[in-house]
Amino acid sequence: MRRTAVVLTLLGTLLACAAGARAADRLSLTPLRGTQFPARAYALTVPRGVIPTASSLHVREDGGAVDGATVAPAAGDVQRRLGEVLLIDTSASMGGRPIAAAMAAARAFAARRGPGQPLAVIAFSSQATTLLPFTTDSRRIADALRAAPRAGGGTHVYDAVQSALGLVRSTHLAGASLVVLSDGSDIGSIATPGSLLSAAHALHARVYGVGLRSPHFQPGTLRDLAGGTQGAYTEAGAARQLAGIYQALGARLANAYVIRYRSLTGPGRRVAVTVAVDGVPGIGSAVYRTPLLAGGPAIRSHGPTGWASPAAMVAVCALIALLVALALGIGLRSRMPTVQDRVEPFVHGLDVMAASREPAEDEGPAAAEAAGRFAGKDWWREYCLTLDVGRIGVAPGRLLSVTALATLLVVVVIAVVTGHPALGLLGLVTPIPVREFVRARARKQRALFADQLADNLQVVASALRAGHGIVGGFASTIDDAPEPSRSELRRVLAEEQLGTPIETALKIAIVRMDNVDLEQVALVASVQRQTGGNAAEVLDRVVDSIRERMGLRRLIRTLTAQGRLSGVVVSILPVFLLAAVSVLSPEFMRPLYDTTGGNIVLGVAAALIVAGWLSIRRVVNFEV
Repeated sequence: MRRTAVVLTLLGTLLACAAGARAADRLSLTPLRGTQFPARAYALTVPRGVIPTASSLHVREDGGAVDGATVAPAAGDVQRRLGEVLLIDTSASMGGRPIAAAMAAARAFAARRGPGQPLAVIAFSSQATTLLPFTTDSRRIADALRAAPRAGGGTHVYDAVQSALGLVRSTHLAGASLVVLSDGSDIGSIATPGSLLSAAHALHARVYGVGLRSPHFQPGTLRDLAGGTQGAYTEAGAARQLAGIYQALGARLANAYVIRYRSLTGPGRRVAVTVAVDGVPGIGSAVYRTPLLAGGPAIRSHGPTGWASPAAMVAVCALIALLVALALGIGLRSRMPTVQDRVEPFVHGLDVMAASREPAEDEGPAAAEAAGRFAGKDWWREYCLTLDVGRIGVAPGRLLSVTALATLLVVVVIAVVTGHPALGLLGLVTPIPVREFVRARARKQRALFADQLADNLQVVASALRAGHGIVGGFASTIDDAPEPSRSELRRVLAEEQLGTPIETALKIAIVRMDNVDLEQVALVASVQRQTGGNAAEVLDRVVDSIRERMGLRRLIRTLTAQGRLSGVVVSILPVFLLAAVSVLSPEFMRPLYDTTGGNIVLGVAAALIVAGWLSIRRVVNFEV
C-alpha cells in the first residue's frame, strides 16, 4: 500500500507539472496603456527559456506583416506597470487541505514574480476581501500569504473579479494578470460576465483560471472568463497539484518582453494584432481600435499648415493654371486673317502640312495664329497632319490649349486628393492619352484607305480602257468611292486643277495616308503623262500586287493575333490584380503604398510591365 501511495503521489506531481507546462507554453499579449497612436506597445509573456529576438518575432496587423517591430526584456519601470492579482476561493468547500495548498501555491507564485512587479491578493467567498493591495514589498507579500484565511460562505467569482479590476483601475496600472482559483461555479454574484469582459478589455487585464476538482466543481465560469480575456485555463485534479501550476504561471508571467512598433493603419478601424515566435507553438493576440482623425488633438496639431496646407496648394495650383491660361491666350490672340493666309492652303506645292489643313468653318483665328507661330516646327507639322487625317474636327491650336489646361487640372486634382504634391506630377502624362487617341483615329482612316485602294484603282483602270485619261479616271471614281478615299481623291483632283502635276498631288496623298502602294500609282501617272502607254494594264498589275500584299497582311495579323492578345492580357493582368487585392484586402497592400521599399517595388514593376508590353509589341509587329 505504501508503494502504491508513493507511485500515485509521483504521478499526481507529474500531472501537475504537465498541466502547468501547458499553461505556460502559450504566448500571451497584453497592450500597455499610456502609448499614443500610432505608437503601439505590448507586453509579451513567453515560456521559460525562450528569448525572442527581432528576427524570430513575427508581428501582424489584420494579417499584414508589421515592419520595424522591436522587442526587449521588460525593464523595471514596465514591470511596475504590469500588476498581478491572486484571487483565492475561501468558500466552505475549500476548507482544510485545499485552502492550505492554495496558500502554498500562492507563495510559490509570489517567489516567481519579476523584481519590482506589484502583487495583490484577494480572498473571496460570499464577498471579496482584499488581503493585500498592490505592493512590491516582499515582506508584506510574505506576511499576507503566511496564514490561510478562514473558509466559509458562498462562491461569488464574478464579484471577486470585479473587485480585482477596480483595484487595477485605482492603481492606474498599464495592464494586469488575474489568477483566479476556485473549486466551484459562480453562485450569487451581482456582476455579470459581459460587464466584466468589457472592463477587462478596457484595463488590458487577462484572467488565468485555475480549477480545483471537487464534488460541486463546474469549469464553465473560469473557462469563460479566461477565454473571453484571451488568458488561459488550467485544471488541477488534486490540491497537491496547485503548487506546480502556480509555479509555472509565475514563471510565465515573469518572463515578459516589451514589443514596440508604429502602426500604419488608417483612422477609425478595428485592428487585430497577432504575435508569433519561432519555436513556440500558438500565437498571442490582441485587438484595438485606431482613433478617429477628428478625435485626437495630436493628429490635428501635426497637420500641414502654411504653404503645405491643402488650401495653399489649391490656391497656388489655381494661380499657375490662371497664368498659363493667360499666356496661352496672349500667344494665341486673335488677329484678322490676311489674303495670304486665306490663299496659302491652296497654293503650296509640296507643303504637306498646308495641304492637310483646309480652312474649316469652326476654326477660329487663334488656331490660325498658332499655325503661323509653329509652322516651322516638325512636331507641329506632324501634329496638324495627324489631326486632319484622323478627322477630329478640332482646330490644332484649340486642342493644344484644351489639353494644356486639362493637364494642369489633373495635376491639381491628384495633388489635392492624395495630399502629396509630388504625386501631382503624374498628371503630366495627360497629353499622352490625347496623342494616342489622335494617332489611333489617323491609323484607322489610313487602314480604311488602304483596304479601299484596290477597288478604287480597278475603277480607274476601267475608265482608262473606256478612253479617259488618268485624271478623268480618278474623277469617275470619286462619286462612288467611300470615305476616306472620296475626300483624299477629291483633294488630289483639287491639287491637279490648281496646276499641280498629278504625280505630285499623289505624292502628297502618299505622305498623308502613309501608303506605299500609292507610290506605284504615282509612277504610272508620271510615265503615262510623259511618254504614254497602256496605263490600264499596268494598273491591273498594281491592283493584283496590292491584293496579294493585303492578303499577306491579313495572314500575318491572324498568325500574330494570339501574341498581340497575350501582350494585352499580360500587361493588364498585374494592374487588375493589384487593384482587386487593394480593394479586397487594403491592409495587406498597405506596405506597398506607405513605405519607401513598397514604392520602389511598384515603380520597378510598372517599368517591367511597360518594357514587356513594348517587347511583345515589337515581336508581333511586321512590316509588309
